[in-house]
Amino acid sequence: MILKPASGAGSAGVYRADNYDEAIKAFHIITADLTANSNLNWNPGCVKNTCLVEELLVGPEFDTDILMWDSKPVYVRTVDNWECLPPYFLETGSNMPSIHPPGLVEALEKYAVDCVVALGFNFGCFHVECIVTSEGPRLIE
Repeated sequence: MILKPASGAGSAGVYRADNYDEAIKAFHIITADLTANSNLNWNPGCVKNTCLVEELLVGPEFDTDILMWDSKPVYVRTVDNWECLPPYFLETGSNMPSIHPPGLVEALEKYAVDCVVALGFNFGCFHVECIVTSEGPRLIE
């Protein structure tokens, strides 16, 4: 699983836990970091929700940028993220255009647009992060 602070940016404070003991340790580190680091705890939502727990998704990671205008995607471009390395899973680089097969990128871009639409958005700029697993694309954030 992946544990991360409920606020912050840039993969700060993100940990992978492969068992219960590692999850407990990561949780305690994250809560201590939120207490000590004002750059992490600026979000008022952190008062009661300090830590997010996510499924560990395995596969290549992508960022899809979308410009929606009048409920239609007028710009959709995907960037390949290079492997994120522990301990914080920071991106180590990227490719644009994608080096992955066009069919995969097209399916990913459709999925990203579908996520934006499913959330009820019809106007604006969106940065959608996904991992393509053996079961297909999965939304990260």
